[in-house]
Amino acid sequence: MVLAAAIVALRFVSLAARPPAAPAVTYVAVNAAVATYADMEVSVQLSGKVQADNSVTVIPTTPGTVRTVAVKIGDRVAADQVLFSLDKSQVQASYDQALAGWQAAEANYAATMEKIENARLQLTRSRELFEAGALSQSDLEQIELAASDSSVLALEAQLSQARAGLSAAEKVMRDMDVRSPIAGVVAALNVSVGNMASGPAATVVALDRVFVQAAVSEKFINLVHNGQSVAVEVPSAGTAPFAGQVEDLSLAADAMTGQFALKVYLDNSDQLIKPGMFARMAVTTQTKENTIVIPLDAIVFRNGRDVVYRVTDNAAVETPVTTGLEDGDQIEIVSGLSAGDIFITRGVGFVNDGSEVKIIELAGAPAEEATPAQEDGSAAPEAEGGRA
Repeated sequence: MVLAAAIVALRFVSLAARPPAAPAVTYVAVNAAVATYADMEVSVQLSGKVQADNSVTVIPTTPGTVRTVAVKIGDRVAADQVLFSLDKSQVQASYDQALAGWQAAEANYAATMEKIENARLQLTRSRELFEAGALSQSDLEQIELAASDSSVLALEAQLSQARAGLSAAEKVMRDMDVRSPIAGVVAALNVSVGNMASGPAATVVALDRVFVQAAVSEKFINLVHNGQSVAVEVPSAGTAPFAGQVEDLSLAADAMTGQFALKVYLDNSDQLIKPGMFARMAVTTQTKENTIVIPLDAIVFRNGRDVVYRVTDNAAVETPVTTGLEDGDQIEIVSGLSAGDIFITRGVGFVNDGSEVKIIELAGAPAEEATPAQEDGSAAPEAEGGRA
């Protein structure tokens, strides 16, 4: 009995020494923000591969043995710059023959025209002699024939034929120096000295302007237009986005995919972007200026409607809202919230209409010292809102 009495007395002393229990926390700790006006922009995310605006495969007009190579892969070349030269000895004889034919035809033409001019000068005097009876009819006719243009047409045809033959030979000679048809960068070179060049020998790409080809669904095709500015990210070419512009927007869907093709062109004067690089871009489809915009997670779907919880006198007020544009992170509020209203951004999953709340963070800044966890074991809200 003495031992039992001692245990009871010790228990009472222990209970007396224990500090009083903390009062139960009845409010919900939340983060909040202030509704403000902002510009809303909705974009569709597209991706694709970079392609050169112009790429030309160079093929020798006349097959031949490579004599010299003037460039290497990666070199910048101007339009009409020589890439490589072929052996001209095989076509030199044809050129010499055509040149000789042209020179002979030209000399013959000049000599004949000189005779005709002389005959024309004699014709007037011959007619006077004929009228005076000093020249026969047949002699006059011979002089008139020599002064006529009847032989000129044949000479001009021969001269034109010789000139055409020489031009063709000159072209073949020029083609022995294979040139770049455009200004750009040598992307491929398949020739070497001593080897025969007959097929695709080089590729030159124009890199000052490139494009990204992508496809957009019919849902957005009428919201995109030619000339529209687009920010394009090419991770391999740098972190800063490149300014692009929509061009070549297809008017008909692809029969296989059902999507509409478009090209976004980029200025590439610095040539940081290379064909084949991966690119992603956000093409703006809708914009709205000076409207209420809030985080999408601030909205919950309850009782068949979208609601936001405003904070009034430390209480959550369930507020039905009408929404508009949405970009995946933010959403436009058409009605239900006004500029200056304070609404819950985190913790909406723990409150109901009339719940007591305490704002621990307002617009990203601490509102006051955060409260400890509730005695029932619940901590500061972790669940997010968002419509079902």
